[in-house]
Amino acid sequence: ALLAKEWLRQGHEVRVVTHTKEPLATSEVMVLRRPSPKQLLATCQWCDVLFQNNLSVRFLWPALLLRKPIVATYHIWVGGTSAIKRLFKRHIGRSATINLAVSRFLASKLPFDTRIMPNPYSHHVFGAESPGGSRKKESVLFVGRLVRSKGCHVLIDALFELRKRAISPRVTIVGDGPEKQSLVGQVSDLKLSEQVRFVGGMSEAEVADTMRNHDVVVVPSVWEEPFGLVALEAAACGCEVVASSIGGLPEAMGPMGRGFAVGNSSALADELALALTGPPVDEITALSAEKHLLAHRADVVAAQYLQVFREAIEKRN
Repeated sequence: ALLAKEWLRQGHEVRVVTHTKEPLATSEVMVLRRPSPKQLLATCQWCDVLFQNNLSVRFLWPALLLRKPIVATYHIWVGGTSAIKRLFKRHIGRSATINLAVSRFLASKLPFDTRIMPNPYSHHVFGAESPGGSRKKESVLFVGRLVRSKGCHVLIDALFELRKRAISPRVTIVGDGPEKQSLVGQVSDLKLSEQVRFVGGMSEAEVADTMRNHDVVVVPSVWEEPFGLVALEAAACGCEVVASSIGGLPEAMGPMGRGFAVGNSSALADELALALTGPPVDEITALSAEKHLLAHRADVVAAQYLQVFREAIEKRN
């Protein structure tokens, strides 16, 4: 939706084809849901280039039949419910005119040549300027689904370690999921209830406002995030990011980040202590962060995509 809006704004026609029934987060773009083969073929005849935001085999066949340019961007490695499906997807992926990946880490995991395309964020929503807001002192934020892979339990263990060092930051946990009750119990068992509050899910705008009112955002994932958009959004809101040194997270957080060994609550406590009590970000780091964020702005990334689309059309012709 983010890219489609930018392409429309820059004067191009966009149609989105999807298998989902849920509304897309925009009313500006024409959306074709669960199309028939005839509708899919007609839409593919209409377009100049087929863009796949993650490979969808079910929507690929008309482009192959009509020899249309195909650009595929990968946000996760090529998977499937069976070995045969994975092999098929890998074979089909090689038929794309140009393959892209949202991080160098992910590109290294893909079975064919890919270029790096920065993952875009909504710069209109996530920014350091806050209308009337002020940052809380020594405040920590977690944003994500409350599932084991996101590592919120590691953060809670790190808070227990920090309290032994007489550092007791206030912590806000945004999100919901099957691990919530387990995490609430962990907080209670460690007697951290006065420090930690669970606020549930939030809209994109509410998340941005919450980030602007916190100093540090923690992304303690214990699995290999292909990128980690929340780290980028937090940096855009002026937060210092403390994240697991795994997968694409170091690329996402850029100069505003501190890494720690995955799953190591003591190492996370060390980095949090430095982030909460250390000096403010220096000018050189701030300038580097600004450059990093500019490369991921939605309008900048959308323009880069248009260049790739033109190249793909020229290659196919």
